[in-house]
Amino acid sequence: MMSATVYVCPRCREEFGINNSPSVPSSVTSGTATEAEEPGTKKTKLSIEITTNGARSSHCYTCLGILERVNLERLVEEIAQIVEKGEYRDLDTFHCCVSVPLSLLVRREAIVRLLRHNLGDATFRTPDDNFVKDGLKTELNLLLERRLHPMCCTGASSFEVNIKLDHVGCGSDCSLLSQLTPELKAQKKRRRKRNWDPECDIFYDDPEYSSQSIKARLASLTADKCMGSDLWRLPSETSCTHTIGFSRKPLYLGGRYCKFSRSLSQTPWVIEGVKKCDTSVEELICGKLAAAVRSSAHKFCSSGREDVDVRMLGDGRPFVIEFCNPKRVRFPPRELADLQEAINSSSTNMVEVRRLSVIAPESLRLLKEGEEEKIKTYAALIWTRLPILATQLEKLETVKDLVVSQKTPVRVLHRRTLATRERTVHSMSATPIDDHHFKLTLSTQAGTYIKEFVHGDLGRTKPCLGTLLECELDIVALDVLKVSLDWPPPPPSDHSDGYRGGAITFSSPSLPSPSSPPSP
Repeated sequence: MMSATVYVCPRCREEFGINNSPSVPSSVTSGTATEAEEPGTKKTKLSIEITTNGARSSHCYTCLGILERVNLERLVEEIAQIVEKGEYRDLDTFHCCVSVPLSLLVRREAIVRLLRHNLGDATFRTPDDNFVKDGLKTELNLLLERRLHPMCCTGASSFEVNIKLDHVGCGSDCSLLSQLTPELKAQKKRRRKRNWDPECDIFYDDPEYSSQSIKARLASLTADKCMGSDLWRLPSETSCTHTIGFSRKPLYLGGRYCKFSRSLSQTPWVIEGVKKCDTSVEELICGKLAAAVRSSAHKFCSSGREDVDVRMLGDGRPFVIEFCNPKRVRFPPRELADLQEAINSSSTNMVEVRRLSVIAPESLRLLKEGEEEKIKTYAALIWTRLPILATQLEKLETVKDLVVSQKTPVRVLHRRTLATRERTVHSMSATPIDDHHFKLTLSTQAGTYIKEFVHGDLGRTKPCLGTLLECELDIVALDVLKVSLDWPPPPPSDHSDGYRGGAITFSSPSLPSPSSPPSP
């Protein structure tokens, strides 16, 4: 006959329904439960301690001390002290996310099998697989609410307290189960992607095991193998260790930006480790905001993009910035206006931000949808080899909703898939400047390559402006005048003082000689 002596804490005994239950024999709750030994079979004797004095040297076999009150209070105090340091601001609510050792599944099943073997199903309860994890979350939420009052716990909170509990014997516990079920192959656990700061993303267990693989092995474990194994001798002298992390749902700040420089990229432009521009629109805007938000990382996204040598004028281009794990999330309108002014005054007349505001996550889809549906208005300075007549330019005003077929331009083939796309040029108008130059204003569908529409890109864009005017021409300068997308929702007060956007001007770029084509 085998003998197993394990300690089960009062909380776990209550979950199993063996805590002073009248349906359970007194020998089980206070001493041992035994059965007559049948010939040729192994029977196991169970002894469950119910004393809670300090004489015992081990933690609860089932929960490894996780649900013991003294350990819970110690963990709550540690969490509260970190929160109260004030690294995270604007906290009203919180939500606990817990990870527990996978070996708890093995230990729970061992107790269930042993109780069923000695007592039968009618005399105890079978707790849920995750009863330790769920019980821990419930206790933590209650204790933290009292400790961090007036903060309250809610599942919809954007602030998460992430606790990972681990046990030194977790690997050996799962390994023993694997040895008892060799017919099942080891399953590799796939890493789950989470939108957290890597320092907080701490919820990856031993990749050889997962809860699914452990449950599959337990389901295939026969009663004979279970009762004849060493599962009852799994060590519980060492308590669980824990790691605490914090994460917050992203904060989104958005608005519109104007770009007044013809030598400024939208995002950092790096080729083979060499930075081609000193700075970028993203860096000029995000620098000030990231310092105020104090996030772990940020992502810049806009509704389309312009080339380095193209200006963005008018009301600007819609953009949004996602700040991951932000320390601050509340910015009153006055502070947003100050941040906007700080960006505009420090960008040395290269970038200007308008209508900076906090963006609701559900509004982000509008920005993505607008990338294909919006209409964009441009102004371009065009050079022609031969003198251009006003009557030729007047023909352009009659062109409406012209469908253009464009292969991926040669200049971007190194980074974009070769494809043929149809885009619509909705309207055009031209204003003569001199015999060899005119200003072209056109409205097009989003995604139209304007430079290629002008010169034809070696016949890859059909029709092009050159074929429409039946002359050789090229583009000298290009500006975006308008991006037709209602973004973001207007703030209560539009701080537009000092806005420099407006009609296109061509005083800055030097014009090529009328007798020679523009340099490539």
